[in-house]
Amino acid sequence: MRALLGLAAGLLLAAAAGAKTLWGFTPFPYDFTPEAVTRTNEIVRDNSSIYALHLDDGLPWEAVMEGKPFPKKVQKDWDDWARNIPAGRPVYLAITPLAKDRKSLAPSHGDKGSEDAPWSVKFADLDDKKIKKAFTEYARRAVAQFKPTYLNIGIEAGEMASREPKKWRKFEELYRHVYAELKRDNPNLKIGISFGLQSLMKPDVAERVKSLVDASDYIGISFYPSNGEFGEKFGDPALAPREEGWRQPFDWLKRYAGNKPIAICETGYGTQDAEIKSFKIKMRGDNNLQAAYVREMAQYAARDNWLFVIWFLPVDYDKLYERMGGSKSAGNEANLLWRNIGFFDGNVNPKPGWEEWKRAVGGKVGGEPPKPTAAAEPPKPGKPQREKAAPSVGAAPTEIGFSSERQLFQAGPGTRASLDGDAMLWKIDYKGDDWAWAYRELGTSVPATARRMHLRYKSDRDGAVFVQIEENDGEAWFLMLEPSKDWKDVDVNLSNLQVDPNKRKDGVLQPDRLSKLTIADAAARDRKARGERRIWLSRWIID
Repeated sequence: MRALLGLAAGLLLAAAAGAKTLWGFTPFPYDFTPEAVTRTNEIVRDNSSIYALHLDDGLPWEAVMEGKPFPKKVQKDWDDWARNIPAGRPVYLAITPLAKDRKSLAPSHGDKGSEDAPWSVKFADLDDKKIKKAFTEYARRAVAQFKPTYLNIGIEAGEMASREPKKWRKFEELYRHVYAELKRDNPNLKIGISFGLQSLMKPDVAERVKSLVDASDYIGISFYPSNGEFGEKFGDPALAPREEGWRQPFDWLKRYAGNKPIAICETGYGTQDAEIKSFKIKMRGDNNLQAAYVREMAQYAARDNWLFVIWFLPVDYDKLYERMGGSKSAGNEANLLWRNIGFFDGNVNPKPGWEEWKRAVGGKVGGEPPKPTAAAEPPKPGKPQREKAAPSVGAAPTEIGFSSERQLFQAGPGTRASLDGDAMLWKIDYKGDDWAWAYRELGTSVPATARRMHLRYKSDRDGAVFVQIEENDGEAWFLMLEPSKDWKDVDVNLSNLQVDPNKRKDGVLQPDRLSKLTIADAAARDRKARGERRIWLSRWIID
């Protein structure tokens, strides 16, 4: 049987040799059983012409900063993935310095999985020398291990240009630094980053990122046309129904890219309906539309000389979804977005799109792609979810405190909270090496239209104070304060808070779901601080 499979794979790849575009999958399994992993690897091996690896679970920060070996589990995973690459197969490797929200720094990844990044880099800017050095070292090790033909050093990092435009220049500086360092030792390596096509079509984003696109070896694209309504919740342009939902964007992409090579770094099309209740959206899946998408995508690839296409996963992960808690787990909801984009259902039965995929891999592409019925111009951006309703005239801000004892936080071990005029005085007695913390249930509702948080603060000792706000489903966001002996004021847009990668659900802060506030001090743990500290917080409101 294995000899027959090897012969079939050889014939398939021989047929693909005449096809310019390479076609591949990530080896994401539909379950964690050995049988599922083996079957997934067989499908990937025998039905693709490029091997894809997508690494976005974080970085072993301490190892790359200190020049030490990777944690054992990380190195074992890398060794296993490298062994699975078929001999002679081109490799597309995707890595990133960002967390899965595509705007925060990546968490630490080690023997225990993903954890918070070390404090030495957790709040560093992306253009910080420490970040540049660490991510360059990580990228060098990845290139040495996997020997890619194509390297993506910013998985969907283009989303930052849409959602966090103020951070974009810092990321661009990091990108250009790593690009130059890698090119010095690997002049033939093709390097780029990937953009969500739907957000890239926003005129301001397209203009903002153009210089980086021009400086890259290719323009990478992430596109899931069946999930277009989800993108609209983040202010992305609305996609047209059915086939026009990919025809118009691909036509726009050709115009925008010009002579820059195009690579589809991840894509897929759902075959079952999916309801994302927290976003109040219902996405429609369709087996026949999936097949049509693959067929026409092959035509666009041939017409526009795409470098490669990566279909994100080959088999629906129904079993894995249920293993992770199914619909009973609130944190599992986002997984519905990609659950049924495979060419095989959860029982590994092929769908109609599978035959179209095999034809594409074999270079059997017929005719030109249909012309879109509308001009290939970016549609007008939809409004982000946070701007869905206009603020009520005269709406009162939500007061956190502190005008009464009822608004005081519940102090953790070794700390005390009391009123001091219109401020909360938080006293810390540093002992041991644990966090100091205090928390409060919000106890009041915040309007869905709230946009900003205001706070006054000071302290009699230096050191960061962390403020965390948490939704009722456990998802949390934070910011870092640097108090001095004089009062300071912070006025921050809620959308600029950083999501905690370990508590991330959908990555969208919804003010009307806020339920808990926490403040914390890590000086005893990180700096072995001793003695007392006093911190004052005042005039804390959300409006």
